[in-house]
Amino acid sequence: MSEATAHDEYNSNAEQFANQIHSARANHARKTGERPAEELFTPFNRAGLGVFLEYERMGNRPVSEALESDAVEHGLELDTLASRSVRSSMALISKHR
Repeated sequence: MSEATAHDEYNSNAEQFANQIHSARANHARKTGERPAEELFTPFNRAGLGVFLEYERMGNRPVSEALESDAVEHGLELDTLASRSVRSSMALISKHR
């Protein structure tokens, strides 16, 4: 398989997967009455959406359970400006859903 063909196949698969995800999210939103996350962010600045989706993927946690456990074991608490910002954003999003 040529590099161009492999690239085209990859893009085709990625597009199909993205469509399936979008469809599943839309169905969930219809069933629950929640607005899809994509609607909560402006179309011209999707950086916040990326952060939101990654945070959601991580179980709404700023760090993994393993890292947090290791930190607690050593008497540390992990908190960053990003996690504070995400908590603030999540609170705002919750109000608008």
